[in-house]
Parts: sequence; C-alpha cells; structure tokens
Amino acid sequence: MAEKLKVGIMFCGGCNTYYDREEVYLKLCDALGDICDFKPSSYLTDERFDLVIIINGCPSVCMLDTDFGTETFLINNTNQENAVELISAKVHMIMQK
Repeated sequence: MAEKLKVGIMFCGGCNTYYDREEVYLKLCDALGDICDFKPSSYLTDERFDLVIIINGCPSVCMLDTDFGTETFLINNTNQENAVELISAKVHMIMQK
C-alpha cells in the first residue's frame, strides 16, 4: 500500500460557528482515513504536511492569512456539506502528482 498523505487539520477559534466542525472532521477521517493521516495541528507547528485543511465555522477568512508552506483547502459554512467529496478530489489530485 502506498504511503498515506499527511494532512494537517486547522480549526478556527469557533467564535461564530454555523455548523458542527467536529462532525465534518470525523466524516473526513471516516471516509478518507485509509489514504490520509489526519492530524489536528496548530499555527505553531514546524511539521510539514502534504495538505492543510482549514475548518472554518463561518464565512470569514480569518485563517487564510497564514502561509502553511503547502496546499491549503478551506472548508466553511458554504461548502461543508460537500466537504468529503471536495477533499477526496483534492487528495486524489495530490496523489497523482
């Protein structure tokens, strides 16, 4: 089996959430856990990831001003219902590189 993608998960501060962010995270882990190693992380990490997923609870882009040194994908209230499909497509694109 190929090595799993290393995926960092960044959660916003949760000050104005429109949906259950943990539920989205758990759905991602369940659906893609065979090919991704999901690791909740922090801004202060020196760890390198193949992809960083930002799980933002509202339409704000408060976490996009950080350079994570890799590709990022934002999940927020406008796309959270399709998060698994969107991240799956992104992961498969990265794996084909």
